[in-house]
Amino acid sequence: MKTSHGLPSRKPSAFTLIELLVVIAIIAILAAILFPVFAQARAKARQTACLSNTKQLGNAVAMYVQDYDESLPMGGWSGPTGTTYGSRWFRDLYPYVNSVDVYVCPEITDDPMPPTLGFYRPTLNSINFPRFLGDTSLYPTSAGGYAMNANIVSFGASGKALSDIVDSAGTFIICDASRVTSGVMVDPYRYDPTTWPKFQDRDSDWEVYLPTDWTGGTNTRYATDNTTFRRRPMARHNGGLNVIYCDGHAKWSKITQFIGPLSATQFGWPYGDPNNTWDNK
Repeated sequence: MKTSHGLPSRKPSAFTLIELLVVIAIIAILAAILFPVFAQARAKARQTACLSNTKQLGNAVAMYVQDYDESLPMGGWSGPTGTTYGSRWFRDLYPYVNSVDVYVCPEITDDPMPPTLGFYRPTLNSINFPRFLGDTSLYPTSAGGYAMNANIVSFGASGKALSDIVDSAGTFIICDASRVTSGVMVDPYRYDPTTWPKFQDRDSDWEVYLPTDWTGGTNTRYATDNTTFRRRPMARHNGGLNVIYCDGHAKWSKITQFIGPLSATQFGWPYGDPNNTWDNK
C-alpha cells in the first residue's frame, strides 16, 4: 500500500518478547541498586531524628543542672512506703522538654509489645511527683528508647555534682538503650553488641550498663552473666548509637568503640582508659 505521496506506509512496531524481558531486567537491576540506597537514607534520617532527641535531652540536663545547684539528675527515687510518690530521671527532665516524643527513638516501635504498657512510646499520666511541688502536670510513663548511665547516677541518692565528673565532655549520661531478653547472653551474641538490638523487648526503666565486672566486686549490675539486670546500650543506628554527655553535647558513636573489646577475658574499656566514657575519670 502506498500513501498519497507514493511512499509505502509503515505500521507502528511493537515490543518483542525479548525486548520486554530486557526492559524488565533493567528495571529489576535498577531497583536492586536503588532500594538499599533508599533504605540507608531512611535509616540515616531516623538516626538524625534520634540525635535531635538526644540533643534536646542534653539541653534538658543542662537546664536541670542550672536549677539544682550544679547537680545531675538522680536515676530515680521513691517516696515513703505506701505513697504513690516517686520519680525517674525522665520525669524530672520532662518539664524542660514538654514532649513525650523526645523519648521515642524513631528506629523502634512497640510491636509486638502491648501499647498500653508504654514501653518505647511513653504515654502521660497525672501522678503528682513531689519534686515539683504543686505541679499536677502530666508526666511520661517510661524512658522510651533511652536510659541513664548507672555508673554515675544512682537510685534513691542525691544527684552527683557536675563538678565531681572529672571529664564532663568525655563522660556520657544518657544513650540509646533497652532491656533485653536472656537470649543476649548466648554465644556469639554475648560479646557482639551489634546483635543486641534483636533481643530488645522493652524500655530499660531508667538505667543502662555493660555486662561486665569492671570493679572486681560483687555488684550485680556489672555481672557478666547476670539474669536480673539486662539493660544494654543499643546500636540501633548503622552499627552505632546516639549518646548524650554530661556537658550537654550529643553525638553518634560506633557501638564497638563506645563499649570497647568484649570477650570472655576483656570486658570493655577499663576504668581510667581515655576511651572509657562510662566512668568519671
